[in-house]
Amino acid sequence: MRRLPAVQSETGKTAKKLSSKRIETEDYQYEFRFGWQNSIWHLDEPVSFDLLDPNSIREKAVRWYGRSGRASRSPEKFKIHFLLGEPRQPGHRKHFRTRCIC
Repeated sequence: MRRLPAVQSETGKTAKKLSSKRIETEDYQYEFRFGWQNSIWHLDEPVSFDLLDPNSIREKAVRWYGRSGRASRSPEKFKIHFLLGEPRQPGHRKHFRTRCIC
């Protein structure tokens, strides 16, 4: 497990320490970039949908949906928190809102 820098809260105090976390199943594995553990692992995954081709938004959402479904077969208990980046181009935002599986 790789230790990442501490996250600063709004008051400047360290909120929590984050580390990467690999989730494994019999036929799949994925390393989430940011996570912390209390009773279970909480995995924060930033996912940007600021893409050039608006048709790629659905494909990326489906890929993440499949990835989270495969990871959910792990015997380890965890919860994924997706940190979504909305498209900056106004014409792409409607694709994000109607096609993103969130």
